[in-house]
Amino acid sequence: MKYIALTDRGILRKKNEDAYLIKNRLFGVADGMGGHKAGGVASRIALEFIEKKFTESFLSKTTANNLLNFLVQSIKEANQFVFGESLESAEQYGMGTTLTLLLFNKENYFIGHIGDSRAYLLRENKLTQLTEDHSLVADLIRKNYISKKEAEFFPYRNIITKALGTNAEIEPSVSFGKTEKKDRFLLCTDGLTEMLKDKEIKQIIASERSLNIASEKLIALANQRGGRDNITLVLIEI
Repeated sequence: MKYIALTDRGILRKKNEDAYLIKNRLFGVADGMGGHKAGGVASRIALEFIEKKFTESFLSKTTANNLLNFLVQSIKEANQFVFGESLESAEQYGMGTTLTLLLFNKENYFIGHIGDSRAYLLRENKLTQLTEDHSLVADLIRKNYISKKEAEFFPYRNIITKALGTNAEIEPSVSFGKTEKKDRFLLCTDGLTEMLKDKEIKQIIASERSLNIASEKLIALANQRGGRDNITLVLIEI
């Protein structure tokens, strides 16, 4: 397994509120909620909490169900931790973050997810989005109220419907599947996906043999398009 992680402030933001995690076979990205206080704190401490949980308890969890339960419980406990921290001071009140985790064993991948950061799989030259955005615009698309084309210009496309740390209780989404040789997985925050279409992401990931070069090209293109948000990605190859 090979991997690379990159994060960039972008063009317009004054600070970077994204964070990423690489810990053995556990990977993650988190996007501190823009417009909320201490979003960067939320993304960082959420991933630090997950990393600690993984270190303490992962080795005893061997079955697929155990690994999915590990992701669910870890995200829920991280939520309680961040929510508790948000109540400790006025500066941190209301902070929150997205969170997308990707965990591997020998044969499978497992995803735990809340918010609008994403996980993708490139397999046999086809790019598949493995997560569903927890956002207002995604809900409207799923209910056929608007089309994907209309969603590109929807005025409230940045409103997310689920986040970690903003409520005492959350329900993350989880999924899993088989891995195959030469699979490439991408975790990314919406600073990338708001600037690039899926077909552009696929073209770069599929055409570049080097994970480093592919990652750098993705961030450079997002910034060329305006870099309106922080950009963070983790690219993994089986």
